[in-house]
This record gives sequence, structure tokens and C-alpha cells, in this order.
Amino acid sequence: MANRFLSFFQKLRRRDAAGTPAPKETDAAPSRRPHLSAPHGLKEIICRLLGLCSSVLSIASSVMVMLAALLVFTLYLAGANYTSELQKVLGLAEDRIEERPDVKPQVLYLMLSGRISEYPVEASSGGFGSLVKRLGNKLNRTEGHDINAIERALRQAAADDDIKEVLINLSDLYPVPIHVADRISRAIDAYKAAGKQKKVTVMATYFSQTDYLIATHASWVILDPLGEVMFSGIGVDNLYYRDFFTHFGITPYIFRAGRYKKAVEPYESSGMSDHVRAENVHILSELWKSYLKKISNRHEIFDKPDRVLPEMNTYLRQIREAHGDLAALQLRHQLIDEVKPLNTVLDDYAKRYGTVKPDSLLPKMIEYRDYLRFYGEEESSGEQQIAVVYGLGNISEDDNTQDLFTPANLSRQLDPLCLDKDIKAVVLYLNSPGGSVNASEAIRRSVQQLRDHGKKVVISMNGLAASGAYYVATASDWIVATDMCLIGSIGVYAISISPHRMLNNLGIKGDMVQTHPLSNSSYALPSDPQILEMRQLLVEDSYRKFVDLVAAARHIPAERENEFGQGRIFLPQEAKRQHLIDEIGSLDDALLKAQELCGLKEEETHVRYVSPRENTSLNFMQALRGLFTQALMDGLPQGIREELKSWSDPVTGLFPGSKSAQVKHRSTEILAIAPLHSVIF
Repeated sequence: MANRFLSFFQKLRRRDAAGTPAPKETDAAPSRRPHLSAPHGLKEIICRLLGLCSSVLSIASSVMVMLAALLVFTLYLAGANYTSELQKVLGLAEDRIEERPDVKPQVLYLMLSGRISEYPVEASSGGFGSLVKRLGNKLNRTEGHDINAIERALRQAAADDDIKEVLINLSDLYPVPIHVADRISRAIDAYKAAGKQKKVTVMATYFSQTDYLIATHASWVILDPLGEVMFSGIGVDNLYYRDFFTHFGITPYIFRAGRYKKAVEPYESSGMSDHVRAENVHILSELWKSYLKKISNRHEIFDKPDRVLPEMNTYLRQIREAHGDLAALQLRHQLIDEVKPLNTVLDDYAKRYGTVKPDSLLPKMIEYRDYLRFYGEEESSGEQQIAVVYGLGNISEDDNTQDLFTPANLSRQLDPLCLDKDIKAVVLYLNSPGGSVNASEAIRRSVQQLRDHGKKVVISMNGLAASGAYYVATASDWIVATDMCLIGSIGVYAISISPHRMLNNLGIKGDMVQTHPLSNSSYALPSDPQILEMRQLLVEDSYRKFVDLVAAARHIPAERENEFGQGRIFLPQEAKRQHLIDEIGSLDDALLKAQELCGLKEEETHVRYVSPRENTSLNFMQALRGLFTQALMDGLPQGIREELKSWSDPVTGLFPGSKSAQVKHRSTEILAIAPLHSVIF
């Protein structure tokens, strides 16, 4: 899209600079259009300015990309480790202490700013993909954390007598999924259980709802005086396009199998239908109950849960009485333990444990990644191994980055495991709403191939494992889902958008000669009813295969299709009653089950967290250009940035012009995707 704009404005600038040639006159009607050799009016001036700005940005972006490419190539020719060298040159090197401290600090510090990745970032082998990821974090001013490294640091600190206290700062933490916050909470509980003196303090300038889940498991919770615990409940929202389509003469062609497959409802309705609303109310109310149960670790909340988020009139009255001071109100309700400026908290630690240098105000603490680097225990790589592989996000056939949930990316990880004699089992970690049917089937075959080579396969569902993701999960020996995971949505749909009525109303007509009705690719002509029927039959066939696959894999009578299929979404307890999953539990529970299936002993088993393998075909220039474009996007005001993101394709979620979005309205991809990927927590 950006390239289209740049090209348009550059052409416009060149046209204006050269002057607009007058059209040829005819005998019937001589042209009276004026010749434009200079800007006339505000419109032309704005166009010129935009053209100039686009040219400058284009040139600057190209120069930066070329210089970066040249630098990498030069380092490569010099025989240097280009990744580490380039990181130093571009300022990507970690801001960590260089040498191991003479005396081990007694406080372990977790400054969890930026994003927490479910992927094993710390286990990454480096290379080009790692470099691009680090560069992206630098340009976007974000820091990456590895949930596995956080758990490992807390687990090791629990057995370390020198570590007396853990301080966790959540001030700049990006929104995290509830199951990731739950994993950190479990790690905190395990640390505290190691000894009565093991104290955990959590502080923040403000806490989101998921941040607060982490905080409730701490020994002490500190909030900045200007902050708050930002309770808001949970919700799900959608935009509905029917009236928009009607107004502009756009025709949506919708094909679906599964009467509860509500992902297509926004394209055929003006609002939420009664049965969809009822299902959403049920799901959200149960999720909220589960959340309240999780934060009941603080007994004050467990005794009076209405303190968390009272009815709106009551909440407004309480805020009014507190004169808008939410921190004071939440302290009074015992949601937090102390209100204190965070710099004062650090001063207190400096008084208790000393400072890093005589002339410094910073307390003597060790950052958790430095702790693992200097004091981390060597993990054995025994012969008995379980691999953890990740499938996150929408399933697609795109392969532009190594993190996408695609057949190519998964096969790069799974194929070597098939032939690895040390690998006895694989745990597939899923958090996905589904996606392309063809891509889902390709990934399912890769998973099945593991079993064909004698490996046990356990699925760990986290957050969302629905539709195409559940399709993939059928190729497993055992399925474990977290207690707030959304599961099912066994249904299939396809959708295409035709603008033929709008074009016809504007006077644009279509006509063509063809050898077969399937060759009709004109946007100005309606689809043939027979072709529409054919596509509906294809979707129904995909749905029948989906249902048969689930019935065979889960040993469910196919006659019960109306109970487990039809696009219904289930909470874990309901999914277990439907035999769609085997167990409600965490990733740790999935690992224990994998050990059990293989007859392995825990102390003799090594868990290998598999990082996404690099896609060596990824174009270096394309990747760097994408990073700089993203940096430019991040420099825009938030409102404009969100509006530009909203221009993405409504089905694929990708910007028009990307590989997956270039699907003609006559050849739409069949999708198995859940509608609840937009749950707001």
C-alpha cells in the first residue's frame, strides 16, 4: 500500500513539473481545458507537498536499506560474526553487565518492559532472523522477553539461598495474554513456596487486568500515586458491514458450513444476532468468573469480589468520594498493599542492599537475564528429550517471516525431529484462531508424520485453539487445554466481495468472451449462480471432512455432529465433556503427559524448546524495508496509525497487496477460523 501511494505521488509530481499536456482537439468539440504549469489552489499544493515528502522518504528508506545490506555483506566477506558485529554497529547489543559480579546480589530484578514472547527467544540460535527481530524491537522501541527464561530464572532463584528477594516491575509491560500472565503467576508461587523468607514485590505505575493477575501472587504490591489498577471487565466487539455494502453497492458472497460459524455474520448483518449475543454473553461471563477466581489469591478480593469492579453507579460514587484518586480508593479496598513513588521504592532497596557503585543511586540487584547468564545451571542434553514446538497466530500459506504459523515454517521445525532419535515426544504449543483450510491440512500432515515416525504428540492449547488450529490438533495422542482457553469452532467458511453493482452504478460496465463460466474474472460482472453453488458445495465438503476427521481422531460418533460441530465455541470444561480435549492444564501438565506416554522419568528427561527456524529464502532487502516502514508507521499519531491498520483485508488481516490478500473475489480461499480472536481482556 505504501508503495502504491509513493508511486502515485511521484507520478503526480513529475506530471506537474512537466506540465499537463492538453488533450487533442476533435472537430466535434474543441478542448477548453486549461494548461496547468503551476499549482492552482490548495489541492495542487497539497499534492506537490505530499509528492515531495514521499520522494524524500522513499530515497531515505532505500539509502538506509542499501547501507545496512552493504554493511552485512562487508562483514560477511571479512569473515566476522556479522550478527554480533552488526548488532554493535546498529546499537542492538544488550545493555547488560559485562562481567560476573564479585559478590552475588541478593535481589533478583525483573524489569518486564515491552513484550513477553511465547516463543523461546533466548533459545534462538541467532542468525538473520534473530537480527531482524532485534532490529525491529529497536526501531519500535520495544524490548523482548522470553516467558521460558522468566520461568527458569524464578525456578533457579527458588533454590538459590543467596537470592533473598525478587522485585518485579510491570510499569511498561505491553498487554500479555491471560495464559502468559498465569504462567508467571505459577512461577512466583513456586518461588514463594521454596521458603518463608522468599519475598516477591511487584510494582507498577499502573496495572492492567492481566498485570494485576501477576501482582496478586506477590508478597507485596506497590502502586505509584498517579497510577491505578485498570479494571474494565472483558468484552468482544465487531464491525458490521451490511448497511455499508448496501449503500455503496457492494455484494458479499458468503459460503459457510456450520450454522454457528459467526465469523461471517459481520458481512451479512447490521448487528449481533440473538444467538451470537447469547453465546458471547455466556463465554465472557464464564471467563470473567475464571479471572476473579485466579486473582482470589488475595483473600480480601475472595471475600468481597465486588471490590474489583462494582456496578457502574456504585463505582462512580466511590470514585467521586475519593475525589478521582483511584490509587487511594484501591488501597482502601485492599487491592494493593502500598501507594508509593517507584523511585522511592528503589531508594529503599538501595538502603537495604547497597548501591551498584558508591556514586550511584541504583540498588545492588541483578537483572534476571544476567542472573541466568552468570549463574544459570547448565541444562543437560540427555538422550531422552521432549521437544516443544510453537504454532501461534493465524494459519496461512504466507511465508514472509519465520514466526508465522505456516506449513513451511512448521515443516522446517518438525521434519528434523522425525529423524532425531533423541526426541521421544513433541508438545505442540497452540495459540491460534485457525485460518486457511489448505494450510491447516498441510500442518496436520506434518504433525501426523511425527507419529508415523514413532513420536508421541501432545497438544498444549493456550488462549485460543479453534477451527483450523483444532483441525491441526486432531493429529495427536493427547490434548491439554488451559482453563481459560476457547476451543472448537468446528466449521468452515469462505467469503468474497464483489463491487460490480457499485461499478455499474458509476457507469462502468463489464463484458467478456469466455470458453467457460469459470473464466469470468471481471469485477464489473456478477458471479454466475452455478459458480456460487459450486463454491458452497466445496465449503460443505471441507466441513464434512473436518467433522469426520474430528469424529475419527477423538472417537466421537459422527451423529453427534450437532453437539460438537456447527461452529460452536466451547470453554475447556464444556470441551472436555464433548471429548474434544483430554485434560485441563498448563504446558507443564502437557510435558508431564508426554513423559508418561513415553515412559520417561522426569529427572532423566530434557525439554528442548524449538525456536522457529530461519527462512533462508526471505529477502533481506524486503525484510529491512518492512522494518523501516514499520518504524515510520510508529512515528504517526495513534489515531492515524490505527486507521491505516484498519485498511487491512477483513478476512486475512493483511494489507492489500500482500501475498495472501491478493485473492480475487471469484477464487476465495476456504477458511476455518474462529471469530473470537478479538476478545478484549
